[in-house]
Amino acid sequence: MIANLSAFQKAHPVANPDPEDFEPDGTWYSMIAIGRALYPMDSNHGELDRVTQAGRISRVIDISASQGHVVPTALVHRGATYIANLGLFEASDQAGDEKVWKLTDHRTLRVRATGVEKVLGLAFRGDKLYALEMSTSAGGPTPGTGAIVRVRRHGPPVTIVSGLTFPTGMTVGPDGAFYVSNRASASAKDKGRSSASSPDRDNDPGPAFRAGPGSSAPGPSWGAGYAGPRSTDRCVTRVRHTGRWRSRPAPPRWPAPSRESSRR
Repeated sequence: MIANLSAFQKAHPVANPDPEDFEPDGTWYSMIAIGRALYPMDSNHGELDRVTQAGRISRVIDISASQGHVVPTALVHRGATYIANLGLFEASDQAGDEKVWKLTDHRTLRVRATGVEKVLGLAFRGDKLYALEMSTSAGGPTPGTGAIVRVRRHGPPVTIVSGLTFPTGMTVGPDGAFYVSNRASASAKDKGRSSASSPDRDNDPGPAFRAGPGSSAPGPSWGAGYAGPRSTDRCVTRVRHTGRWRSRPAPPRWPAPSRESSRR
């Protein structure tokens, strides 16, 4: 073991933990490496920490202190660190009310973009920032509404890929393609595998969606159509410039942190 994050959280609680959505050991959903240190982020408590090679842990920022319980889930570093959030699966949730923040040199959060929804991944392709939305619907997530969007400084995000079902992870490969874990969190009753369209070229988002063989229309909302996870439904989708798609078997999934999943 390099560092005991649970012990650190117990000794250094965040300012505004949510009593109804509290996990004592946290929900460490994202982690990146910068230099020789690791930066794990806890979505449940709302904190970003730093872990050295010697195992020393320090708090980078208490996100809950300024933002409340927003469930920060996505993390990427390119010159600066950017953070996005999942939000809450409640009736008060509105579509597009999540944010992307930039972590400043003074360890404060500055809004980089608005208009995103249920973000579980951030990635740069060139100098453009992209967000993976598990679902674009208000309230709880809806199968078939996941998307990749290009985040802009001014104006709403641009949809690059739509029709994904509960995607939970995204990266950009050395070939410039997006790799997305699709159907990685849960499965609806329909068994169609969604795959992707071509990413944007300059300002052209390209076709909205291209499905693979056997895919079907999006299923009902999570509450009505959730049928439990099915390993046979999961796949990794490759999004290429040409709009071609390829699905590959995915490794075992982990649940997306949320108010729904943590309440017992």
